[in-house]
Amino acid sequence: MKDKDETKEEPIEELKTLREEREESAINDITKHAYIKEKIPSFTKNILDSSAAGIFILDSDFKVVWMNHSTENYFGLEREKVIGKDKRQLIRENIKHIFKDPDEFIRKVFATYDNNTYIENFECHVLAGDNRKERYLEHWSQPIKFGIYTGGRIEYYYDIIKFKNTEEKLKDSEEYSKILFDYAPDAYYISDLKGNIINGNKQAEKIIGYKKEELIGKNFIDLKLLSAKDMPKAVKSLAKNVLGLPTGPDEFTLNRKDKSSAEIEVSNYPVKGKTYVLGIARDITERKNAEDKLQKSEAKLKEAQRIA
Repeated sequence: MKDKDETKEEPIEELKTLREEREESAINDITKHAYIKEKIPSFTKNILDSSAAGIFILDSDFKVVWMNHSTENYFGLEREKVIGKDKRQLIRENIKHIFKDPDEFIRKVFATYDNNTYIENFECHVLAGDNRKERYLEHWSQPIKFGIYTGGRIEYYYDIIKFKNTEEKLKDSEEYSKILFDYAPDAYYISDLKGNIINGNKQAEKIIGYKKEELIGKNFIDLKLLSAKDMPKAVKSLAKNVLGLPTGPDEFTLNRKDKSSAEIEVSNYPVKGKTYVLGIARDITERKNAEDKLQKSEAKLKEAQRIA
């Protein structure tokens, strides 16, 4: 059986152990907090440094307090030589060597500094130079509204050279398409399903005898481009196009603006969700004349053979 002194010592020992555990836990918490406080800024900077976007952080006096590696790479700058400098002065000193249109860049960037509430995005063309490549960047800027840099700004620069190259290729593609469209040997035209002309190429002007400006917005029927005997066939073609069905090749007699006529062969193809029609017309007047001559020659030959 335990005596009274031993019974008293047990709770005291338990309290002592509990106090030591709490102290150890508190020390661990303080250590963890200090570790996190030390590591989080470093971790954050590492993330920002590995970002493909160029980043400037400015204080309320618009001095550079930090910039990442992408910014160094985009502009050929060294972080150690930039941090602490007034961004406005930095721009004035380097602008002519970096940007294709420096005055426009200054105007747009400085406009965001005037009241520090304006958020701006625009494209800027970076020239090749020391430690930098030619690039197209998109600039974004906004004020910092909380934290130790409240009243400052954060600026982002995104590399959009791939998009610009794609845009240029698209323009080239559009230009090639325009050349093919305009200089094709056949007449190309685009109309709606009612026969109203939307566009046409140079050969269409040549075959029909009207300038493009005279054709656009007009209807084939209103212009009376086709002979009366061909109208039922033309109306039937339009009806098929409305149903999304291609038509042709069909032969028509064309009435030109100068009152002359031509024989044409036409095919129509509904396109773009069956809301437009691509028409291809070919002047077959010479072929038809040759066929007529051949038929007449054959008829004369048969008649001569019959008489003989």
